[in-house]
Amino acid sequence: MYERFTSCMKNICSIYKEIANVGNQIHILLIEKKVKDIQPLQMQVMKLLEELQHKEIELASLLPDGSVEKIMLTSSEREYVETLVTEIRREEQNARQVLKRNQYALQLQISITENIVDCISEMHMEQHHNSQVFVNELL
Repeated sequence: MYERFTSCMKNICSIYKEIANVGNQIHILLIEKKVKDIQPLQMQVMKLLEELQHKEIELASLLPDGSVEKIMLTSSEREYVETLVTEIRREEQNARQVLKRNQYALQLQISITENIVDCISEMHMEQHHNSQVFVNELL
């Protein structure tokens, strides 16, 4: 059971690392304004998040009463589990930061795009108004 437990924890850590890695790729595409290329990577992140959820459920099923303390571990095994928990927390935090950074970059691009659209819309309305004034003067 210890092997399954630690294997599951290692998988969770790897998934968080992969989420951060793909998130960094997405960030580069956002900076380069290659929005069309983001969708496959975004789908990959969604699959990784789903896989993460399944692994967390699997991990929880291995814990009697939802607690690591109930598992009989040697001191070295307990130390290794604590190391894995620390690494998982670090990778989870890193993945969250990457995803938040991407969310901010995407919101910034949306805001810029909205401003451009508003500007163009105002310009077209002004041109239309000027055209109407010109037509009215001709009549």
